[in-house]
Amino acid sequence: MEITNFLARLYDNRFNLKEKKERLQVWKTLCVCFLQRYIAEDSMVLDIGVGYGEFINHIQCKEKYGVDL
Repeated sequence: MEITNFLARLYDNRFNLKEKKERLQVWKTLCVCFLQRYIAEDSMVLDIGVGYGEFINHIQCKEKYGVDL
């Protein structure tokens, strides 16, 4: 089995829809209320171990990069 297919299936089955929505809200709150102050709007962000992309999708910056398996 190709690793990308395996990871997609793993991530899809790891959390149910309610849990995914709750995690998104937690990350949105963390980024807006706490983390954004450390990242300038004209900066570049690299999210290593991006997973579902909750952090990188909620942070505001000029360029975004995310890597994972």
